[in-house]
Amino acid sequence: MITPFCPHCFAYLPTGSDCPACKKARSPLQTPAAPGEALWQVRLPGQPAETLVAAVVGGEPALLVGWGHKQSAEDLRPDDGGVSALRRADGSELWARSLGAPVTGGAAVAGDRVVAGAGSAVAALDLASGDMLWRTQIDADVKAAAVVVENRVFITASDGRLHCLSLRDGKPLAGWPVQVYPRAVPIPAPPLVLRRKGVADLVVVATNGSNHGREPGLVAAFNLQGERVWQQPAGGYVRAAPAADRNRLFVAAYGYTSGEGVLSAFDAHSGEPVWPEPFRLPGGGGGRHNLAAAPLVHDGVVYVGSLDHSLYALEARSGRLLWQVEARGGLVAQPVWVEDLLVVGGNDGSLAAIDPKAEKVIWEHGMDGAVLTAPLAIDGVLFAGARSGRVAALPWHLGQYAWAAARLEQAKRWDEAGDAWVLAGHHSDAPDERLQAYVKATGAWLRGGRPDKIAYFWLALGREQDAADAFQQAGERWRLHEKGQAARAFWLALQLRWRQRQAEEHRRCMEALAWCAGLPLLCVEVVNAKRYTVGEPGKLFLRLVNQAASDLPGGISLWVGGSLEEPVEAEIRVPMPANATWNVPLTLTPTQKQSTLVVEYAYDTGDSAYPRLQGMLQYTIEAREPKQKLNLGDVQNLVIRIEGTTTEGVAVETRDVAMMRSEGDIESISAAGDIGAIIARRGDIGYIDVAGDAGLIKGRQGRSTSSELPV
Repeated sequence: MITPFCPHCFAYLPTGSDCPACKKARSPLQTPAAPGEALWQVRLPGQPAETLVAAVVGGEPALLVGWGHKQSAEDLRPDDGGVSALRRADGSELWARSLGAPVTGGAAVAGDRVVAGAGSAVAALDLASGDMLWRTQIDADVKAAAVVVENRVFITASDGRLHCLSLRDGKPLAGWPVQVYPRAVPIPAPPLVLRRKGVADLVVVATNGSNHGREPGLVAAFNLQGERVWQQPAGGYVRAAPAADRNRLFVAAYGYTSGEGVLSAFDAHSGEPVWPEPFRLPGGGGGRHNLAAAPLVHDGVVYVGSLDHSLYALEARSGRLLWQVEARGGLVAQPVWVEDLLVVGGNDGSLAAIDPKAEKVIWEHGMDGAVLTAPLAIDGVLFAGARSGRVAALPWHLGQYAWAAARLEQAKRWDEAGDAWVLAGHHSDAPDERLQAYVKATGAWLRGGRPDKIAYFWLALGREQDAADAFQQAGERWRLHEKGQAARAFWLALQLRWRQRQAEEHRRCMEALAWCAGLPLLCVEVVNAKRYTVGEPGKLFLRLVNQAASDLPGGISLWVGGSLEEPVEAEIRVPMPANATWNVPLTLTPTQKQSTLVVEYAYDTGDSAYPRLQGMLQYTIEAREPKQKLNLGDVQNLVIRIEGTTTEGVAVETRDVAMMRSEGDIESISAAGDIGAIIARRGDIGYIDVAGDAGLIKGRQGRSTSSELPV
């Protein structure tokens, strides 16, 4: 799948094969191409055959390509041909086997075997290695690709006969070959096997004619015993295979001298015509209207290309012409249907993608040689070959990312639409267009349920806060149904929250990760934090709680710091039992009235996927200023005036005082002797502790511990 994300670590990777995040490479088939460019391309020793075949070779997705090389005056190499197995991911060669003559039509795959015709021989190769299994001479030139069904190999040849060989050893089967045309007229079209209720029933063959068009070709059907079931005139010379749809058979032909094109429809099992008249393109000489390409039937419509550079669409039921779209070159290969587009190859060396709804060409791509090979579409990737020997893999949209994104949105394929929008933005030179495409990408991903893609995208752009929010959103979306994916998302959010020092969100992600991945969860909180004084030591406890149902392995690390005088570190190496609670005493000295206590902790989980978790706690410590004290002996008359120099007031310690008057807030009075009178003229006295007698207390005051105070 072509995606702007690394297939290994999922980092945003819109171009290039090597991921800077995980240092791993992705294949060309997974790497988005620049607009108009192929995903990969290779060159064969000769011209590719008309058919490309998908297979799995040694566990790897592959293409099997037959090819042929003809000696020319400029090229003195001998004639040769063979079959190559190419990796579908990058076009590299898995194996190649020379057959000594050009392969006609292409290869066919049946189980663990590859069958191909070259010259007058038919060969079977081992699919895994390309080793020769058997080779059979048929005394005629093979004219088209073999068709394999139920251990039978059907071959058409230049002798006008249909051959049938055993797939096991290549020997002719009893009753075969059969003569299709009365004389030795070549059969360049491969046979078509029809099925009834899932079982092979008939083999249909279409031939060339003879005598310069005075004897047109035939369409004939044989049963598996080689008996002719029916035959009909083909309406002209046939070059390509018939096509079938349900009970209808469609055959394209052309006039030998007139250049007329004819498309006929027959009942597949009786051979009777099903259209009132065949569809005809009037000839004008030079073969301009020849229908030499195999038709394609899709969803009740027959599509056929012509040498007049046009693709025609006809109603399969009636033969009525629906539309015609002109391409650049003559069309001689069967079109392919991909992503609601028709892709056709031209003899001018171009591939064209046609939108059947819009009835117009969407994109074209030059192949540096006539495209005589029918394109092959697999998972949205097109594989095509040209006469020059070039074989290429192309994305179905050819890098027209904005157009593809809009099309995918119409189909409500939001995830893929987001990928296309972000690539459209990446390849845009206009900042406004780029920003607009990025906004559309995030919107499409969100609608497609992929907030993780949004997160990786923001992360690549350095927007860590947005990335953390998106990863956490992804985890919440998946936590009930996709716990593994949710755990990964929470883990990534956890790392970002740690870097941003977002303690509360970090705690939520940690709890969610532990729940999704079944990890032990260590919780840390501050308890018994007393009131502190700036610059003076104070005590508190860190409470550690193992909320897991199993023991926590050893390896708990604690670091306590923040805006305090000295950080504290501790290491706990013994296991912590399940549901245990430990209190760790700490003595701290605040440096200011409001300090932030930062607790960082880490512990082993015993899980290889998430071996060690880090947590954090931020706690605000409120501290008061140091007390201001007056230490006095015996005083006859004491007046204390406070003029706003402290909000805490002062602490007064005396022995005997005849009279005390205050003008301001006094935090506390502690008298070792007697006080004749305490008069608060302004402000409050917060706390009074008199060891002896206090004769008179007048004005506002707080609480008192003296048992001698009057009621």
